[in-house]
Amino acid sequence: MKLSKGALVDLAAFVIAVLFTSVSVWQTLSPPVGSRTATYEAEFPDVTSLKKGDDVTLAAYVLAK
Repeated sequence: MKLSKGALVDLAAFVIAVLFTSVSVWQTLSPPVGSRTATYEAEFPDVTSLKKGDDVTLAAYVLAK
């Protein structure tokens, strides 16, 4: 089976689009870790389905002076 030039171009474009999409999804779902990290501990009085070691997002509020 011989592919035409147009079919090869379409196939190459499809492969590039799939690779770009895969990398984008991987980057989006990977945890954002910079060069420095800090560890915090907290006690929660009431949580549902939170287990020891689960990731928790900390929201920081900056108050203007």
